[in-house]
Amino acid sequence: MGEPLHNIDNVIKAADIMVDEQGLQFSPRKVTISTSGLVPQLKRFLHESNCALAVSLNATTDEVNFLLLYCYLLVYHP
Repeated sequence: MGEPLHNIDNVIKAADIMVDEQGLQFSPRKVTISTSGLVPQLKRFLHESNCALAVSLNATTDEVNFLLLYCYLLVYHP
């Protein structure tokens, strides 16, 4: 469907509606925006929204993908 943070204004509005007490009343901990990462928009989203953010890490080679996975496991599952 594309990169959500290319449409940052509407993503923030939609997230706000989902968690607003006059909107859908979801808990901000239950709303996660998934992105591949546009740094300026990442910073803006984190500053303006209290919803979660998931960032996909991808690489062009299997070797780099393995390195990313290894680093993740090393940090979060020592």
